[in-house]
Amino acid sequence: MKYCKNCGTENEFEAAFCVNCGQTLTADLGETNAKKPRSRISIVIETVFLASVTAFMLFVAMIGAILTQAIDENGDKSTVAIIIGVFIIIFAIAVMVLSIARMIKIKKCRVSVSQKPAKPVKSVPVKVAVDKPVPTVKQQKSAEVYGEANPIRYTLIGINGQLYVYNNKIEIKRKGIISSMYMGAFKGEKMIPITEIKSVQVKKAGFTQGYIQFGISGSLEGRGGVNEAKHDENTILFSNVNSNATAISIKNYIENAILNNKQTVTVTHQQNASPADELIKYKELLDSGVITHEDFEAKKKQLLGL
Repeated sequence: MKYCKNCGTENEFEAAFCVNCGQTLTADLGETNAKKPRSRISIVIETVFLASVTAFMLFVAMIGAILTQAIDENGDKSTVAIIIGVFIIIFAIAVMVLSIARMIKIKKCRVSVSQKPAKPVKSVPVKVAVDKPVPTVKQQKSAEVYGEANPIRYTLIGINGQLYVYNNKIEIKRKGIISSMYMGAFKGEKMIPITEIKSVQVKKAGFTQGYIQFGISGSLEGRGGVNEAKHDENTILFSNVNSNATAISIKNYIENAILNNKQTVTVTHQQNASPADELIKYKELLDSGVITHEDFEAKKKQLLGL
């Protein structure tokens, strides 16, 4: 038996590698004269030779059995022929037993030689941040390309393209053979700021395909349903009913962003109005009879700091 110097596992004497860790086995001090592992070719040749010897000895044993039935000139069984036949049978059986035993030993040796060293499994430590969630692959890509301040909020994988929604813009990609079949010339990527989107329309998927369509300032929207939406450069088709909720969430998010942007513009415009503009507005209210002359004079003194 051989013992592995790496893990101490007991192995067969003919084994070349440890069955536990795959370490190459070497002979100990008391096994310096041990034979090297034999090649597969020599094992096959010897096995074929022993099988041939076994078959030949079986034939010889049959001849010995025939000799035991030999009859002399007096019509009786020949004693000499019986003795010779029995000797031949015993000799043939002995040779066959030795040949079969050797073939069994060669088979075990062949199994040991054919064993490949097992590769030790190395554990790789995985570091996971505890104080913040691990970002997804798409979020990591977004952080690398657009910065951490503009991550991907929603993703919708459609039939004729892919839609990615960020904080202040959307991205439409046309990847894949099916996208090319639907869109034709409208290939590649398209980035649209949310400030340029004036409307969002969603049709839920069910018995027919659904879509999400964006109305962009200065462009014409397709109003022919799914048939025109297939070829609209600002539309994403989808057939999975699970995408309905995502499409509705995208619609709500963009509509809220559009509303907030309009309110911000209105407040900014009001803050930037000059006293003269305010006086003109109040003069129009006075002329229309909405306010009195006293109200106008009071507001005039307030605006002019009198």
